[in-house]
Amino acid sequence: MVVLNPDGASASKEDGFTYMVPTSYPEITRIVPTRGSAAGKEIVEIIGKDFRFFEPYSDDNRNQTRDDNEPYNNLNGNDIWDDFRNKTMEELREEYGEDFEKIVSPILPKVYFGNKVAEIIEFDDGYLKVKTPAGSAGDVDVYVVNNDSGISNKVKYTYLSTNPIITRIVPPEGKKQGGDRVEIFGSNFVESEIKFLNKDGKLETLNMMQVRFGNVTNRHIPREEENSGRIDNQRTTVNLPGGLRVEYGNGRVHLQISEGGRTYSTIIEPAIFDGSPLFVSTRLLKYGDDHYPYDELIRLEISDRRLLVERGYAPKVEFLNSGQLVVTTPSYYTIGPVDVFVINPDGGTAQGQFTYKHPDSKPYIINMTKDGQYPEEVEINGRKVKVLYMTYKGGNTVSIIGGDFRENARIQISNVASIEPRDITYMLPTRLTFEMPAVPEDAVGKLHRVVVINEDGGSAASDEAVPLPIYIMFIKGETAPAITRLVPDKGPTSGGTRVRIEGRDFREGLKVFFGEIPLAEEHVQVVDYKTILVITPPHPPGTVEVKVENPDGELSNPSGIFTYISSPKISAVVDPDDPTETTRITRISVEGGQRVKIKGTSFMPGARVVFAPTIKRIDDEEAVSGTIIYIDGEPYLLEEGTDAREVLFIDSETLTVVTPPGKLDSRGVMVINPDGGASDIYDQIVYGLPELEAPRNVVAELIYDRYIKITWSPVEGAEGYEIFAIVDDNEMDFIGTTNLTGFVFTDLEPNTRYSFVVKALGPFGSSPPSARSNTVRTGRRVGPPDEDGELVEETIKERIGDTVRVIIGTADYRKDTTVDLSDISYAGAKAVVVTLPAEVITRSNAGNIRITGKDFNLKFNPSVFDTSRVRQYRDRGDAGVRFELTVADGDLNNQGKTLLSTPYAMRANFYVGKDMSAVDYLNGYMEFTLEYDRAKADLRRITNIALYRYDEGSRDWQQLFVRYNSYDMVIRTTINRLGTYAILGARR
Repeated sequence: MVVLNPDGASASKEDGFTYMVPTSYPEITRIVPTRGSAAGKEIVEIIGKDFRFFEPYSDDNRNQTRDDNEPYNNLNGNDIWDDFRNKTMEELREEYGEDFEKIVSPILPKVYFGNKVAEIIEFDDGYLKVKTPAGSAGDVDVYVVNNDSGISNKVKYTYLSTNPIITRIVPPEGKKQGGDRVEIFGSNFVESEIKFLNKDGKLETLNMMQVRFGNVTNRHIPREEENSGRIDNQRTTVNLPGGLRVEYGNGRVHLQISEGGRTYSTIIEPAIFDGSPLFVSTRLLKYGDDHYPYDELIRLEISDRRLLVERGYAPKVEFLNSGQLVVTTPSYYTIGPVDVFVINPDGGTAQGQFTYKHPDSKPYIINMTKDGQYPEEVEINGRKVKVLYMTYKGGNTVSIIGGDFRENARIQISNVASIEPRDITYMLPTRLTFEMPAVPEDAVGKLHRVVVINEDGGSAASDEAVPLPIYIMFIKGETAPAITRLVPDKGPTSGGTRVRIEGRDFREGLKVFFGEIPLAEEHVQVVDYKTILVITPPHPPGTVEVKVENPDGELSNPSGIFTYISSPKISAVVDPDDPTETTRITRISVEGGQRVKIKGTSFMPGARVVFAPTIKRIDDEEAVSGTIIYIDGEPYLLEEGTDAREVLFIDSETLTVVTPPGKLDSRGVMVINPDGGASDIYDQIVYGLPELEAPRNVVAELIYDRYIKITWSPVEGAEGYEIFAIVDDNEMDFIGTTNLTGFVFTDLEPNTRYSFVVKALGPFGSSPPSARSNTVRTGRRVGPPDEDGELVEETIKERIGDTVRVIIGTADYRKDTTVDLSDISYAGAKAVVVTLPAEVITRSNAGNIRITGKDFNLKFNPSVFDTSRVRQYRDRGDAGVRFELTVADGDLNNQGKTLLSTPYAMRANFYVGKDMSAVDYLNGYMEFTLEYDRAKADLRRITNIALYRYDEGSRDWQQLFVRYNSYDMVIRTTINRLGTYAILGARR
């Protein structure tokens, strides 16, 4: 063969073509069908005659069979005359295995559709069944070429354009780093056969849809312009957005991406890239030993002497059917909306849109429930999955369980249902609940994945759950259950109410749900097709939907409504000014106007408080008029009672009320919630003559070890006061009266503990006793005051005003010392001052000191103050450290963060005589635990919670320790520096 150019240059190849005289005369009489998809892979039957399935031979004796001595054309080189007549393709593949192409293919006929060869999948005498190759829309000639070069006649076959269509992409947005699994729905999708250079540099041939995100390509750049890829002198360079650069030289390709100050690159040799379309994984590119961190396919092709480069192809596409793909998104160099192209083998292209974002959230799905039931583990097409089965008619309550779900997140169920924020109950960040809407009937029997999409574009798909993917499968039952009545239709939150469900088409084996709570089998009795008896489960107050689910999955329509009524309880009525809530109030004035605190459980905002109530049990609510209340779910008529003047809801366990006027010796109080749920009558309170309030804020102060000064707050209406002393925790002794709000007690004994109680005196008698004051202790001698900082042998703990003072003794320093501010003797204390002698600090075996409050715990050893300066003065009796812990006050700049705990200030001074110097850093660590207001954090949806220290120099908070778990209510850590500490939070 010789090729001759117009200028006279030529090229030739000897034995390039062979003329043969065929012995066969194949003929096509019919093909079925005569048209099909241009994407190929259509089954076409070819009927005719003289199709050859054996090696040609010389039939010298013309007996129409080959004799052993007759020569043959050894087409496959195995030196055996092969005759495949009366054999099937399956038998041949099994017989020759890996050698099938080498042994069988040269002998079978070639079936051409235009210039492309079809795949033979079945043959027989005068019969061929083939799978069409991909082509372009239009007519092509179909003909058969036997192995002896006998060529058949030509018949027409029409390729029809595939015309793929994208109807929906779910979710339609994702992160720019790629790696999200999205579903593309549409029609006429067809897989292509592509050459793929994987991340290990190995060349593969894959059947995979071509899906491209964005339109980053040089295909449409005019060839005379820069980056068109025109090849001159066997060289060209293409630069595309996102730092992509492709250099081509003499068949060799240098591919690189520059990102984040790094350039990742790889070399593709001519042996791999021959100019035909090649898809290259970006994970093949490297910077040193580091692979490019994001996954994407780049398409390379030489056409019309141009190097065509396209990026943005999906690295993985799962072909579920011709109308559904699951696509792993490629990375993208920027954010914003991009076009999405699904490309069929014939070039037919569908177009949709996808938005790349840079989300802050990273949501994930752990599990899903349907009416409180978890999915079943099943095997489908050889793959283990979890499936929630539910009726396509809707009505099931579905919960998605996971993490980092955000406000206004949306839920998409395949392409059959979209759940908008208004239809979702958010229990952030871990749970989203919604009622399943009805879906099209053609959704039945398919696996549908669930996707949660946060506002910032972060998404989570149920088929990515670990350890098994989770799907919803809709079913269509053959029953029609319905609920017409519940008797009764209300009951207590504690459950246990026996309810009769009336309706129709109830079947044995059914399930009953109260809200999301499935009833246990032993609490459900199917009486007949129209009657079910159940026992209600516990549930918070409010209405719930009652549903019946027959064994075929069909839900009752309509369903029922059951109302759970609250069951408040009163445990005590106490003094509202007692922070310990231990001072009981048993008598209230007939004049009313007294403020009291009611303690109990299950109180609700808007609750009524009724004093001196009378009630009557009723059986028929419709037969009576008046106020009907429910005690433990049972109906009562409220016959009499007086409402409190003012009711302030503090929390579900606390109400503060102002008492109304009442009759002498009438008694009792009850709480009635807005839903009608009422407490039993609490009868440990009675109306009496007006009584003075107990004095408050009783404080004892030891003055120079000579006398004790007792002070208290005045009581309105008091004509005088009685003072009682409690000596060494023995009985209470009367010590005097006064018309003032102070008293001086001088009859002191050495080494004795004193505390005091005060009663107010009025026209109707004395008030209840006050809370016990703080305890003070006299020294070894009752006389002049001790020098500040003087050593004591035994540790002293005493309360002076709102401060608890502790002096560590030199004789018992080995013992642990605990200051518990929740102790009644320290109630209301706002500061703790601990004096540590230098002699104790420098000892190696000193006991630990622990200070605990309502929301904190501090533990340290005196050695944390052991510095060289302290050691220098350890022999002096007036040297040591005075450590102080107080509630911080002042205007602290919270920098836009929310204060979630009490701020505590820790200070210390080293003293020698009257000289003092501040201590900042410690010679060791203190263990510090601080509790924060989790309800406040949840209410404000605060998730970024940490312990901070306030820096006086920069006047801002410095983060020290982030909470470990989202369900923790405390932060525990160690500190080696004094200052002000608090827990602050912010929304992410």
